[in-house]
Amino acid sequence: MTLVSAVCGGYLTSRRGELSSAFPSSTSGTYAIDADCAWVIEARPGRTLEYRFLSLDVRSDGPECEQDRLVVRNGPDPDSPFVLLNRDQGEHQNGRLCRSTLPRARNTSTNFLRVELKANGDDNVGSGFR
Repeated sequence: MTLVSAVCGGYLTSRRGELSSAFPSSTSGTYAIDADCAWVIEARPGRTLEYRFLSLDVRSDGPECEQDRLVVRNGPDPDSPFVLLNRDQGEHQNGRLCRSTLPRARNTSTNFLRVELKANGDDNVGSGFR
């Protein structure tokens, strides 16, 4: 299994791997306070991607994830449909993940997955995701 710690996003193709938001330049083990990153993962045409989170620490005050947030999309584009994973939001999903509640493992319905990490610039950051 390959661990990918991209500087801040990237385009990835692999049959198997692990994506992490830990930046190689960070000595604190956190994501950057002004992170605005997007990773696009592509599987072969006709395939889907299975994904799961092993850890999640994205700082935000409430379940709406207004400050720092992780967004997972079912497709390669910034406007691809959200993957609705945040159990804390109940019926009012906005596509954002934050805090430390791990969502269950899922599969995409396409051969693409887009993961976006956005931080609001304050000093309250977490260790990100893996």
